[in-house]
Amino acid sequence: MKERIEGILEIDKKTQDITERTEIQIEKDWEDLRVTLTDMENKSNERAKKIAQEKFDEILKEAEEKVDKRKSENEESLKKVDVLFEKNKEILLEEAFNRFILGKEE
Repeated sequence: MKERIEGILEIDKKTQDITERTEIQIEKDWEDLRVTLTDMENKSNERAKKIAQEKFDEILKEAEEKVDKRKSENEESLKKVDVLFEKNKEILLEEAFNRFILGKEE
């Protein structure tokens, strides 16, 4: 009988040991999982930032190209106006003088 009781106590002790080791392992696994998830989240955030920055740079570059194109077009238009003005300057000045100074309309 004593041997049976000792056997049962031994089984109970082993069960307790196994339960404690299992609980320790479960806690370790949870901690590993938390670390892994945090790492994955950080990597995901970094990737998202990188993608967002690349998209922002792309949009900014396109906008700068449009601005440069518009600026160039405006400069060309101004050059054409300057050329036309220079060609017709004498006629325009005479017309303005006649209309506004002399009050003549032709």
